[in-house]
Amino acid sequence: MRHVPAFIFALMLALTSLGCHASPDDPAGQAKELHDNARRRNALQNLQTIFSKALGDADGDLNGEPVRKVIDASIDNIVSAYPEAHDRDKEAALGILELLKNMRDPRALDAFLAALDWEQDMTEDHAVAGAKGIERIQVPRDRVPEVVRALEKALKKAPGRPESRIPKDVRIMDATLRALGSLKDSAATSSLVSIMSEPSEDKFDGYFLIRRLAAMQLASNPDPAAVPALIEALFYFDEKNPAIRMEDVAIGTLVSIGRPSLQPLLDLYDGKNQKANQLAEKFGKKVGIDGADYRKRIAVQALGVLGLPEGLRPIFEQAASDDADVRMNAAIALARINATGADEKKQRETLLNIYSKLGTDVSSIMMKGQLLAIFQHTLDPTFLPLFLDEVKNTKQELPVLRIGANSAYAFLANKQESEALRAVIAAEKSNVDGGNKKELEAALPVLDAAKECDENIACWKGKLSDKNALVRRKAAYMLGRLVENDQGVISALVEVLGDSDISVRNAALFALDRVALKGSPEAIAKIDELLQKEQGTVMGKQFATEAVGIAGRLKARQGA
Repeated sequence: MRHVPAFIFALMLALTSLGCHASPDDPAGQAKELHDNARRRNALQNLQTIFSKALGDADGDLNGEPVRKVIDASIDNIVSAYPEAHDRDKEAALGILELLKNMRDPRALDAFLAALDWEQDMTEDHAVAGAKGIERIQVPRDRVPEVVRALEKALKKAPGRPESRIPKDVRIMDATLRALGSLKDSAATSSLVSIMSEPSEDKFDGYFLIRRLAAMQLASNPDPAAVPALIEALFYFDEKNPAIRMEDVAIGTLVSIGRPSLQPLLDLYDGKNQKANQLAEKFGKKVGIDGADYRKRIAVQALGVLGLPEGLRPIFEQAASDDADVRMNAAIALARINATGADEKKQRETLLNIYSKLGTDVSSIMMKGQLLAIFQHTLDPTFLPLFLDEVKNTKQELPVLRIGANSAYAFLANKQESEALRAVIAAEKSNVDGGNKKELEAALPVLDAAKECDENIACWKGKLSDKNALVRRKAAYMLGRLVENDQGVISALVEVLGDSDISVRNAALFALDRVALKGSPEAIAKIDELLQKEQGTVMGKQFATEAVGIAGRLKARQGA
């Protein structure tokens, strides 16, 4: 046999070995190579490239055929490779988690659960990635209890350690709480309630915000079992900074739960909840106010956002108060409720009475301006004469009231009504001569739309796509004024919820609140989609201000 030189033999062996490696564009082969310590990082990089290309070919659609082929061919080996990589190469293991997280496939759950079993100063990033991965997938219902236990365990490992490590703890707390909320299952409710209710005096600065986040997550799965704890949460506050409270989040979650919140809120107002009474008194002493008065104010505020006519009694009582601030709080609550019959008549009379009691000082004028905006959002033409009177009142020291009334009238007026305002604007003095003609003329495009469409529903539906945001806003208001329980109009308004202009979005929300008297699954789904998609953005925060309460009211009506 002929002798083969050693270097030739080595070269042949290397070439043979290279021939056994998977092609760089083979997802199944590259996934298998994740189990090879020497090939793991190269395989991970290749898989990331393969997945990115498939996602691009599918125009970003995770359900597109190119993406599904890559995921189906590789995911089992990617998942099983994570524990091996975790023990030998934690950086590569974290890369595997990030890839699985982006794939958003429920089959990755075992890897995410393994990542939640984190070690201090070593794998906190793994726990965060695992929790975020769980948040992005649909967890099989039969595995939810197991996932809840794993998230709880990960959460309890981060109670707030020495100052230098707190940021890591907070990231894990934030991610695990959001994952619990994403499960949308009653199994997660008790965990979230426990964190929300946990005293934070002995915790690190900022822990109260973690409790607020837990309360926010409860809204993702409206569970009546959480109502008692949420009633108490209305009076939670940060001992180190009483300005940071829980009431806004608790109200939003109570409203998302809907009708089951009604009687507990009425009992709260009537002083029947002893624990809540004590918490309100504690807060009152902390900030120097009467706890009982504060309790009633919060109850009325929550009942208003809930928006059920059965909650009117406490609101009417507060509207008769001698205190202007109490009346103002009641007016805001009252305007949000779709009353009918005698209650509707009393509602409008009460709102007008509250307005008439305000004086002419600067503080009262600012309150009047706020009330005008509130009246506008009722979409009720009852208030048009008041709006027009304020536009005509040239003796106002502050023009802001006239300008606000001008806008409110323009957005709610039909063709005939709009002519009265057009005449006032035409007679207004120029800005050079001390008038506010320029500011009032801003309403002219809105009045032109009223002249064109008057009370024609089809015309206003068409205007929802007008290039002028003021006209789109006007169209939403008019549909809210003119229509009740029309599915075609509801669907048209739902489309506007994604408008790029927040004022148009809000107009659509106010209109849906008035049109969808029996609730609207379509509107609720769209609101939930936008709240999730735009979470953390400026637009998302602005939209949530009105959207959370209105979505809650729509849900409550479905259970009526």
